[in-house]
Amino acid sequence: MKIDEKGTNQKTQLSLTNEEVSRHIELVKEGNEESVCALMEFLYPFVAKILNARLRYRESKEDVSQEIFIRVFSKIHQYAGKVPFHHWVSRIAVNTCTTAYHRSKSNRELRIADLSEEEARVVEGIKATADEPGPADQLAARELVDKLLESLKPDDQLVIRLVYLNGYSHQQVSDLTGWSVSLAKVRAFRARQRLRRTLEKLTADPVPELGLAGLFQGVVAKTA
Repeated sequence: MKIDEKGTNQKTQLSLTNEEVSRHIELVKEGNEESVCALMEFLYPFVAKILNARLRYRESKEDVSQEIFIRVFSKIHQYAGKVPFHHWVSRIAVNTCTTAYHRSKSNRELRIADLSEEEARVVEGIKATADEPGPADQLAARELVDKLLESLKPDDQLVIRLVYLNGYSHQQVSDLTGWSVSLAKVRAFRARQRLRRTLEKLTADPVPELGLAGLFQGVVAKTA
């Protein structure tokens, strides 16, 4: 689901009674992924309105919306029902938006001028082919990946290193971090998409999924 300009999701909002919401919350605490999806669909228009009111850029909204839901479901065991669920979610959403706003002001965007000649050659190679970097460029690929990872939040850096560079399963990531398996999958997917967007800014062209995979494979080959 994506946020539109009116602050609503593209699907029809799921209508739930208070009793159904409470039941889904308890099922989420037990690890039920269908209830995770149901609550996300139910809450999405509400969260989107907060995002549209507090953040300016659409790309930031999509990223922060995922961060909000990750925080909601990672903290849901703390929800005791003393306040309405929407109020509890609202506090998390507002705090996350505030943090994202201040982070965006201080973040330094990676630019092509920040790359070495060898790293820039790897970037150009990604534009031209989906293959992994050749032997001569593997060290530059390693350094490029390190610079790309520095543009991510610490948790996103961690999940990229674990899943795509070290070959951990989502279950192993869950065991190490305490995230649920579904949240580990979401964070890994979103972190990979952020890296693709950064690469696309460097190349000024769309980056195919295989191009990013090739870069990861080149790094793994270098460190194997």
